[in-house]
Amino acid sequence: KEYGLEIIGNLPRIISTFRAGCILQGAMLEPMTKAFEADPDIPNLVCAFKEEIKAGMPGFRAACARLCLGAEPALVMQASLGYLVTMSQQTLQAAQVVALQRDVFGRHGFNRLRDDGTATEELHHVEWPEMIL
Repeated sequence: KEYGLEIIGNLPRIISTFRAGCILQGAMLEPMTKAFEADPDIPNLVCAFKEEIKAGMPGFRAACARLCLGAEPALVMQASLGYLVTMSQQTLQAAQVVALQRDVFGRHGFNRLRDDGTATEELHHVEWPEMIL
């Protein structure tokens, strides 16, 4: 059932409602509103804050690493770091591992990585040795 709320088209106005006493009355509301006003079809707010995120990533990585090494649970921070890395990388090494696993178990094929880190368009198949479990 559709309600016709048109949320996407009204994001700047929706964000602005949080300014009236909400806990989210932070410094990011104004830049978020401006980002949506500048590009109503922006696919993700990460795109609007590319430079800020890039500048903050070394410190964010260091904080997550320190928490992890100190055996402190920081699940939301680490998930956020993983999300930002996923959104900013052209090719994910972890995805390559999954593609190789799929090829080992199901002969699905995988894309090789070029020296510049980009993936080939054609699928490669390898004759993997049979695994004895």
